Amino acid sequence: MTGYDAIVVGGGVVGCAAARELAPDHDVLLVEKDTVASGATGKASGLVSPVYDHQANMPAARHATDFFEDFDGTGHVSVAWPGGVFLYGDDERDHAGEATGRAQEAGFAAENLDPAGLGDRYPGMFDTDAWAGAVVFDEVGWVDSHTVATTLQAQAADRGAEFRTGLRVKRVLADERVTGVRTDHGDFDAPTVVVAAGWRTRQVIEEHVPVPTRPFRYQTAELEVEQTLGDGFPVAWEHETLLYWRATREGSLHVGGRPYFVGSPGTTAHGATAEFKHTLARQIPSYLPSVGDPRLRSDDTCLTGDAATPDGVPIIDAPAEAPDGLVVATGMHGFGIMLAPVAGATIRALVTGKRPPFPIEPYAVSRFDDRGTDFGSPYIAPPR
Repeated sequence: MTGYDAIVVGGGVVGCAAARELAPDHDVLLVEKDTVASGATGKASGLVSPVYDHQANMPAARHATDFFEDFDGTGHVSVAWPGGVFLYGDDERDHAGEATGRAQEAGFAAENLDPAGLGDRYPGMFDTDAWAGAVVFDEVGWVDSHTVATTLQAQAADRGAEFRTGLRVKRVLADERVTGVRTDHGDFDAPTVVVAAGWRTRQVIEEHVPVPTRPFRYQTAELEVEQTLGDGFPVAWEHETLLYWRATREGSLHVGGRPYFVGSPGTTAHGATAEFKHTLARQIPSYLPSVGDPRLRSDDTCLTGDAATPDGVPIIDAPAEAPDGLVVATGMHGFGIMLAPVAGATIRALVTGKRPPFPIEPYAVSRFDDRGTDFGSPYIAPPR
């Protein structure tokens, strides 16, 4: 048995952020069953946006945005900052107004526009008749998700963290407190274990504490458009069809969304569904007349799935009913890139007792009375 101060389970962007935060004053081992960023992280769209968990914690969104503004230019990381637009219908007017106020209170430049205002802000870009209005944010961008994860990994390694890949964790070892993990290549000892293994987190910790998460898949596509999209083309979300879109470095259109629950956890998928591609063909030319008649270049999906919670907000917690030393980070709901700095700071707070500059109570698992997995979501379609 090999001993460490802390073991992080999972080499996605959240696990790498946790290792980076703990490494300065902890002897850290990160264990990943495949390679770093090989799961949900590697397929992510890389959105940097305050619209990341339905505005549950705007101070945390402020922290994450500040992080990426400072992180921009680190190593090979390059964040595009075109701004963002949250397009809403009649039934979301109140929510949009409240979200705008919370964003402004947290220091974001946010503006709630009617359709005419949206048209003035982005002439000819959107079909303004399709929505009741839009909330426009200045500090919204996107970044290559794999580069973010590997840069966090490099910084963690520079701070002394050790990474072992190709090593599957079977269970967390614990008596009254955590003692380590058991892998398919032996046991590793540590008084603190952080499990950030996506939807598999529930399986790894189920003997100690249940968490209400379900695996789901998000889908993406790259569309060729009739004119190259420039730096001013914003990131946008459309709630009714559950689509979002942004430009690419090459000037094409990246579209994602239409997530669905995974009926058989652990199964793999290698492309988007026909329904997703049909939705793109029908809706994108209507929503975005400025792109002309787009053509599908490629499509993709999260290989085995990401993790969702019943309320769309992540679980980042050291549950009271769990053994001392067990920290859980799961349910990123497809926003792992934006949530990585939040998760890293929250995990450090839970381990050291030093609170970050935002409330962490919204991420406690105790908010759920039911810890089961039979839940639906207005943001995710049923299993298929």
